[in-house]
Amino acid sequence: ATYLTAQTKGGGVYVNSPSQGLTIGGATLGGLTGITTLGNSGGTVTVQAGGTLDVNQAIDTHAAATSGLAGGAVLLKSSGAINTATTNGTITTTGGTSGSTGGTGGEVFVYSTGAGDITLGAAIQAKGGDVTAGTNGSGGVVTIRNDSGAIVLYDITTAAGSGGSGGSAGTIQVKSAGGDITQTASTVLTAANVKALSDSNVTLANSGNNATTVAASITAANKAFSYRDTDAVAVGSITVDGSTIDGTNAQLGTVTGI
Repeated sequence: ATYLTAQTKGGGVYVNSPSQGLTIGGATLGGLTGITTLGNSGGTVTVQAGGTLDVNQAIDTHAAATSGLAGGAVLLKSSGAINTATTNGTITTTGGTSGSTGGTGGEVFVYSTGAGDITLGAAIQAKGGDVTAGTNGSGGVVTIRNDSGAIVLYDITTAAGSGGSGGSAGTIQVKSAGGDITQTASTVLTAANVKALSDSNVTLANSGNNATTVAASITAANKAFSYRDTDAVAVGSITVDGSTIDGTNAQLGTVTGI
């Protein structure tokens, strides 16, 4: 495997390992661990692997304090399994704080194109930035897609920032082929919208989940969908979310009802 540690203050990070696996956090460089940028549209992180992709240290693209800038986008893409470590494998794309307008949370796209499960063992935070007064930052979009395997989710939040008014929570969307979608016990999904597409069972039944709207499309017979929310929730229509961070692969389409 290839081991990666990186830090940048003014730009993005792009790593491509097309023929082998990749481990984030396996190297130490001047005391650095994981990958860090200071967000905004250029502060993105892209890591692609031709085998298993292990995130053993944090990826952090949250915008600088008081900047009001957006968090940087994160793309993790592999032709095999993708794992984020329970202890340190967090992904944070929170928008910058501000006195008046908080930054938007950065987009996160975790995508396996080949055989292998996606197992999230640590939290993903794509929250909007907080403010002391004014407009809260809006949450980002988190997309987890597996073209040939199961997905296990951990804590994910796309909540809006706090301290002011306005701002909106973002979307969590998941898609699997050939494997169930589940979440680790006692973990929580927090978003305005939760969207699921699968040809297998989808079980998002933890009591702390908190969304405004839920929609799902289950495309195979004898497969079930289960969702539990901590308070009110509506079965509705969730439109296309996700940017062109990886072509149109993160744009999972509109889903209406269940």
